[in-house]
Amino acid sequence: MNLLRSCYEKILLINTVNYRGYYQFFVDIWKTIANGNTWQGEIKNVSKNGDVYWVKTTIVPNFGDDGKPTQYVGIRTEITKDKLREKELITLSEDLTIARDASERANTTKSEFLAAMSHEIRTPMAGVIGMAELILGQKLEPQVKDWALGIQTSGNHLMKILNEILDQSKLDAGKVTIDPVDFHLVSFIKSITDLFLPKIVTKGLALDVQVDEAIPAGVNADPSRITQILSNFLSNALKFTDTGNISIIVEHEPLESDNFKLRFSILDSGIGLSEVAQAKLFTAFTQADSSTSRTYGGTGLGLSISKQLVELMDGEIGVSSVEGVGSKFWFTIPSCPAKSTVKPIEAHASANTWHASRPLKVLVAEDTDVIQVIIAAILDQLNHKPTIVDNGKKAIEALEAEDFDIILMDIRMPVMDGMEATTIIRSMNGEKSTIPIIALTADVSAKNIKEYRAIGMSAVCSKPIKQPELLKEINSLLDEEIHTSNPRSQPVQQNRQATNTEDRFGPTQIENGSEVSPKDTSFTQVLERVSTIVDQLSEQNEKSSVPSVNIEGISTEKFAEMQAEYEEYLIETCRKLKSAIDDLAENPADDAFRSEVLMLAHIMKGGGSSYNYPLVTAIAGEVDKLLKAEASLAAEHFDILGNHLNSLSLIAEKKISGDGGKAGDVLLRGLKAFS
Repeated sequence: MNLLRSCYEKILLINTVNYRGYYQFFVDIWKTIANGNTWQGEIKNVSKNGDVYWVKTTIVPNFGDDGKPTQYVGIRTEITKDKLREKELITLSEDLTIARDASERANTTKSEFLAAMSHEIRTPMAGVIGMAELILGQKLEPQVKDWALGIQTSGNHLMKILNEILDQSKLDAGKVTIDPVDFHLVSFIKSITDLFLPKIVTKGLALDVQVDEAIPAGVNADPSRITQILSNFLSNALKFTDTGNISIIVEHEPLESDNFKLRFSILDSGIGLSEVAQAKLFTAFTQADSSTSRTYGGTGLGLSISKQLVELMDGEIGVSSVEGVGSKFWFTIPSCPAKSTVKPIEAHASANTWHASRPLKVLVAEDTDVIQVIIAAILDQLNHKPTIVDNGKKAIEALEAEDFDIILMDIRMPVMDGMEATTIIRSMNGEKSTIPIIALTADVSAKNIKEYRAIGMSAVCSKPIKQPELLKEINSLLDEEIHTSNPRSQPVQQNRQATNTEDRFGPTQIENGSEVSPKDTSFTQVLERVSTIVDQLSEQNEKSSVPSVNIEGISTEKFAEMQAEYEEYLIETCRKLKSAIDDLAENPADDAFRSEVLMLAHIMKGGGSSYNYPLVTAIAGEVDKLLKAEASLAAEHFDILGNHLNSLSLIAEKKISGDGGKAGDVLLRGLKAFS
């Protein structure tokens, strides 16, 4: 009992913070040492001056001859600093947990906000772009047409910026997945370049595509992500290249077994990049320098997104460039031969060439007025019979009242959204429960598509609505070739002969009888011979032109109309160019007159090939080249400019489209001979 009292008193002495509960505390210690065991623990204490301190205590019992504890030894080590650090770490851990939870909540909120904004912004933008396309399909005054084109261009640009911001947000949140599938490589690349071909032709550039023969026809990779990267690289190449060429090279790098790397390289002859600019390229919201955004536009997100996508596919990405010479952007991705038989991807068909074999009754559930107009226009021109409602509840009521062949269902609508309406339709009795339903949505993420299909939607089409995509999907779901398009005429293949003036004016084999005659002692005689050749062809009902450039979404009839307007514009531009050259001849040192001639030549060079007038592009390019090469112009330079001006005027007057055949050869040879 004396040992018990002594132990209790000592415990009380070292624990003066609070006596409540110490009796039980002491009993626990006593039970431990009374059983011959050592007690260890941490004890909080208060010193005489009120400071709190901690000790680590070990109590070891000693035993008498009878085997009972007679005394104990207490070992105490102060651990106040350790306890303070421990408290700080606990507090820090709690703060980090709170911060992490807050960050996760913020990310969730951000994702939900972006998803909502995606729909709310994309839907009206789809309406703007779609309405612009409908307007452009009508016969318009030139100025009105320019306004409509401006709306369409600005809308597409805004949609691109929105898509990049959303893509970056999804990458930051780790919600982007890679989905490798089998596809036909060469036709896949062509499907991408076809989208850029009108701009390439408009700028008078040459496009060269080279695919390594060692690569199998079918490969396995993620085509949607490759499309995103290639499109970004091609867009940049077009943006920063005014003359010369763009090349796409796809190479084969063997790996173990049948696996290999695909190396895509995009080369251009554009403005190039400094080493400092190259170092910053792949950072989000960063461009080469501040002037780049002002001059060329863009968010600076495209290359950052491309880099992250390449890394997600376990590939590499890089750039090499020389300022003022050009750039080479490249990336690699692991791949392997296709696991199944692949078919070439069909070429994009013009939106104006589709026909329907029979009328369909189509139920359209869409709450946005401008989208309703666009869908109705697409269906009406095919003689289909659309019934349009503005929410899911009305869609169900309409389906209960009559039969339809197919339903086009918006996802987000008031009263009842598309997902709830689809769920109810699928629970109906009878054949109506199996009617094909195509989801129309601006948010086509893999996660959402999976969700839409899970609740019973048959297919998904994105907004802005693409007519070929929608009509092909209807064909597939109805298992009938209802919608067909006229065969798309092949676009004019732009090669170096057609777009590089040095090649066009260089020594090439000329068809017998079309070379410049030794009797031609002046360029006027060359022009007379060209005029005679054109008149003879006209009398024989022969054409000197090659097929018209078939721009995506423009029918043959529409292009002919556009070409006729261009031909009138070309005559007027030649008049302006003559006036500008006359002014410059009187004042050769005047920079304003020189700039006027350069501007007109540049406009003619860029527009000629777009309207199937590559001769205009070639000859105007020579004017541009001469003015840039000569710091001061002498009399002989103005003679050359006069020859080129007269050639352009003759082309405009005689409507010498295409390569001009014999007439074109004579004209280009004459310019070469008298330059």
